[in-house]
Formats: sequence, C-alpha cells, structure tokens
Amino acid sequence: MNRLVENNATKLLSFNAMVMNALYVPFIAFLNQYHQQLLILGVFILVDFITGFSRSLYFRHSISYRRFWGGIMTKFLTLTLPFMFYFFAVGAGSMDKSLANILPYGISALIVAEFYSILGHFYAFKTGKELEDKDLLSFMILHVRKFFEAWVVAFRGTK
Repeated sequence: MNRLVENNATKLLSFNAMVMNALYVPFIAFLNQYHQQLLILGVFILVDFITGFSRSLYFRHSISYRRFWGGIMTKFLTLTLPFMFYFFAVGAGSMDKSLANILPYGISALIVAEFYSILGHFYAFKTGKELEDKDLLSFMILHVRKFFEAWVVAFRGTK
C-alpha cells in the first residue's frame, strides 16, 4: 500500500505531469472566459467547410487530396489562433488588461471572416459567380492555405 502511494506521488511530480498541468490550467481558464465566442467560431468553421465542400461539388470543381487537407489544416489553424495568442499572453505574463482586451476582438474578427466566407459560398450558389475576397484576413488565410497545400504536396511527395 505504501509503495502504491509513493508511486502515484512520483507520477504526479513527473515532468510530463507538470507540463500537462502548465498547459491544462490556462487552457481551461481560456475556455471558461471565451467559451461562447469559441463555440460560435467552431460552428462557423464547420458550416464554412461544409458549404465550401458543397460548392465545390455543385460547380464540379476538382477536389484533390492536397486541397482537402490544406483546407482542413487552415480551418484547424484558424481555430487554434486564439488559443496560441492566449498562451502567448499568459507566457509573456501580460494578462493584466492590455493583451486580454485585444483577444475578444481577434476572435470576433475570425468569426466575421468565417461568416463572410459562408456568405460567399451562398452567393456563389445563387449567382454562379465567385465572391472576391477583399479583406486582409481572408487574404492572409488564403496564403496560409496555399502554404499548407504546398506542405501536403511536399510531405506526400506527389502533386
């Protein structure tokens, strides 16, 4: 019995346990503070992915392995950007007011960009024409997507 208690205590003090606790506590605090915005962002990302995929099928665009996984990684990156910014702010020790006040606006900008993309898909369904991306965030996300598509090609070794 004594050996079991000692073994469990050693596991709690292991390096892996300390790292997990260091990441877990800020992660839970972040989710508690911004759960509504993150849920909306997640739903919009899912709806954007489904409508984008449907648009590609509707217009008979080719859906390649590269584009599919590039799109998934871009959406994953979009969802993880607020988490990374929050961990940066916590790690920098500046969660007083300066960086904490910016984060909700950043999440809101991502929500607006996803909503704009969803509207673009519906516009394409209705008119048969593509809606041009004119905002900076969509421009940056497009270039991140192209990077991920190139990375998938390089990783897989095929085009």
